[in-house]
Amino acid sequence: MQMKTLLPILCLCALLCGCTDKNYDINEIDDDQITIGNDESQFEVPLATITIPMSSLQNNTSDIQSIFDEVDTWLPTDLPNNAESVNIARMATDETYVDSIFDALLDEMLEPDSPKMDAVVALIWERTEYKDRIAAILPDGGNLVTPELFETAFKLVLSTENPVRGALEDAVHDLAKLFLSTIRIDPVSYELQDLGVPDGVKTMLLDNLDSVETPNPINYVELYGEVLSEFPISFSIEPTFRGTGVTIDPFEIEPNVASPIPPATFYREGVETLFNNFAFDVAFEPQNYYPGGTFDEEQSVVVRVRLRKHGGLTL
Repeated sequence: MQMKTLLPILCLCALLCGCTDKNYDINEIDDDQITIGNDESQFEVPLATITIPMSSLQNNTSDIQSIFDEVDTWLPTDLPNNAESVNIARMATDETYVDSIFDALLDEMLEPDSPKMDAVVALIWERTEYKDRIAAILPDGGNLVTPELFETAFKLVLSTENPVRGALEDAVHDLAKLFLSTIRIDPVSYELQDLGVPDGVKTMLLDNLDSVETPNPINYVELYGEVLSEFPISFSIEPTFRGTGVTIDPFEIEPNVASPIPPATFYREGVETLFNNFAFDVAFEPQNYYPGGTFDEEQSVVVRVRLRKHGGLTL
């Protein structure tokens, strides 16, 4: 709260709490004439702190850790051009970018005693849709009924010159591309019935807000705040505040950095909806992933939301 708005409040508190002289008897005050601040004043109110746990970030039945465990398998240990992160959003639109990642993956798989080869073969064996696609290419694929037989046949075909090696490379490329180009996180919905804002504060705030239909409104609220994500991924997020008609334009949040929420304007009707049923939906779009980062059930995305009232307050 700015000092120019804080001083009148301090004076009012002193008047209400510390004065016993009859000349300052609060029973004789005409409260219609008590105004704090002016048209240029700003007052801030904490609204909510929302914690979105790792379990809420998922795609269908796969949680975010499972999703990016598979991403790690399809990525080379050393990214092309010594990049620190891989652009998830770019993989959905740039085939040349995906091809460069796969080429580096294939080179790493063909290294002697490659752990990456073992990881890719194990993933393909575990996923029925992957295994069926590859088994149809491998010689005698229908009889590769154990992980050991499957792994031996896969490595032999991929590491030697033979008629089906090209088909196997293309199939593995297609599996990697399909997964890496379709990474999605389901929208997260959140509701909070009790914001913890005192009823008196709610009433005072609402009474001093213009309607959305007011010509040239000067008494309005800005919703703002910050988002802190502990995951090794940057996201583009787009919060929609249900029932208010207000959606914040997409903005990016980086790992372990407090990213500001762009201010959104609310008038009396929207603020009343927030107070009665604070509910929002957040679309999460992965942008950049930093391999080597950790995932932990204790990690979360924390959203802190505040209101900033523009214009004076009349008591």
